[in-house]
Amino acid sequence: MSNTEIISKAYDILSGKWLRVLFPFFIVALIPNLYQPSVNYSPPIYLAFISLFASGPMIYGGSLLALKILRGEDFNFEMIFSGFNHFIKTLLLYVSFILIIIAGFILLVIPGIYFSLKYSMCFFALVENPELSIGEALQKSSDLMKEDKWKLFLLYLLYFLIVIAGFITLIGWLWAFPLIYVSNAIFYEYLKNKQQTNKAE
Repeated sequence: MSNTEIISKAYDILSGKWLRVLFPFFIVALIPNLYQPSVNYSPPIYLAFISLFASGPMIYGGSLLALKILRGEDFNFEMIFSGFNHFIKTLLLYVSFILIIIAGFILLVIPGIYFSLKYSMCFFALVENPELSIGEALQKSSDLMKEDKWKLFLLYLLYFLIVIAGFITLIGWLWAFPLIYVSNAIFYEYLKNKQQTNKAE
């Protein structure tokens, strides 16, 4: 499956559901980006704490919602908060993920990108197997991504173009968030199917 086919499939799946998914995925995307200091602006420090402690649970919830939509199962707004039922684990997974990426960027930019791709599926893995430990979720992602880091990197570039196009249209970026999350869910399913096929051979 090509990256354009993944995005096209996500768009088709979301057809008729946009009004139900725009706000939930906007909230999921907002939380990790609440604290964005700049040269001319220093946001309140409490936003940093909200972002730190809520990002893991919200990403978990967004991943769950995306998988439900992909599989044609019932879904609702409250699902984005489901990660708070696994608060400690989702928090620690998020912090571990971020620290690994930061360490990679400190070494050089390329290792940071490499690690972000390698462990990108850890929340989907945890959603499907909530009993996994932090290390097991990261390892599951690593196993799935063994041969497809470049493919995901190119998919991320397409996401970037979609977001830019959305900002040009002023409000179109709202549609980008559910499209990206469901596309990631499709990519996750693609990786799982590929892994199962390879094992069968």
